[in-house]
Amino acid sequence: MLKRKKVLSFVLAIVLIMGLVFSLPMTTNAAFTSSDFLKTDGKFIKKNSGTGEIINLRGTNLGGWLTQEDWMSPLGEFAHDRAGWTATASVNSASAGNAIDGDNTTRWDTGTSQANGQWFQVNMGAGFLFNRIYINAASFTGDYPRGYQILVSNDAVAWTDVASGSSSDQNTVIRFSPQVAQYIKVVQTGSSTN
Repeated sequence: MLKRKKVLSFVLAIVLIMGLVFSLPMTTNAAFTSSDFLKTDGKFIKKNSGTGEIINLRGTNLGGWLTQEDWMSPLGEFAHDRAGWTATASVNSASAGNAIDGDNTTRWDTGTSQANGQWFQVNMGAGFLFNRIYINAASFTGDYPRGYQILVSNDAVAWTDVASGSSSDQNTVIRFSPQVAQYIKVVQTGSSTN
């Protein structure tokens, strides 16, 4: 009987200790607002319930659902660090760097109507592994490429065609098989008055 009382006393002590742990006062957080939520349209994840800037997820989740849904690249980070990158273009090359500065309020444009053969080129400074290009016309309505050809190179002399197509969206994601290259060239194959 004495053993049983000791066991009951021990269990009661544990229950009392757990009760103390669970009854500690909890701090409260401020109420959530729409700016606290992310939203996706199936292509991009944006801040502020889908009205804010695009989120670039960084990391790898091999074999998980994020990889299967293509939200995280199994090849590494979705967006490479652009420090040291340079951009040139067939026309209006002086402002080409605006296209890769990470600021949606600046841009590169041709300064003229879109025409077949115009190109935009990025030198990443070294070879990178990648499998997509993201073109964001932001609030510049209609300034997406009507037709495109994507070329890659390691020396800016010999080019490999990795993708071509057309777009009808302000935000265009162009996917292709994984490539390792230093240079990316987007050639306009369509035309528009924009």
